[in-house]
Amino acid sequence: MGCRSKGGSPRRGRQRLPGAVIPETGTTGEAVRPGLFSLTIDHGTPNFARALRDGDLRRTVAHEAHHGMRMAGPGYGWTLGEALVSEGLAGRFVGHLFDSPPEPWECAVTDAELAANLPDDATLAGAGHDHRAWFFGAGRYPRWLGYTLGYRIVGDWLEADADTGGGAWVDIPAPDVIVAARGRTLPNL
Repeated sequence: MGCRSKGGSPRRGRQRLPGAVIPETGTTGEAVRPGLFSLTIDHGTPNFARALRDGDLRRTVAHEAHHGMRMAGPGYGWTLGEALVSEGLAGRFVGHLFDSPPEPWECAVTDAELAANLPDDATLAGAGHDHRAWFFGAGRYPRWLGYTLGYRIVGDWLEADADTGGGAWVDIPAPDVIVAARGRTLPNL
């Protein structure tokens, strides 16, 4: 049975999960499957009030909804290349919807750091990548490398006069996006 507040209504799930949110926003989202994502907020995080005022919640919802739609279509992906494209598409989709600048994780890595950590073809196509390391940082990979790289790769696709009509934001195959980044964000391929 849940706890009861002073007003008598249950207080279900009243718990703090330290480190469960992005400190810069006090929120985080996760797409679980098509049609279902979770949103975690920590109103006690120092940056939460600012993020709430700045529209972080609606952008996070749109980002995770995009993942859900992609999961229902071509899928989020199993390879590093597919994951980079899925994250980049979701980020660029949010920017397109709300005319918003990149999120902190979409511009977190310098050009020099990107150049030092570019994946080769085998790494892009392989399903054995360490997702947590690439996207959240670990070992030689800086924090948010995958988000920044994916955002840039999709930016190359958009600059190459991509057809963004219809369901292209969701249904574009990852290899088609990666081709646009060859010789640009991915100069080594």
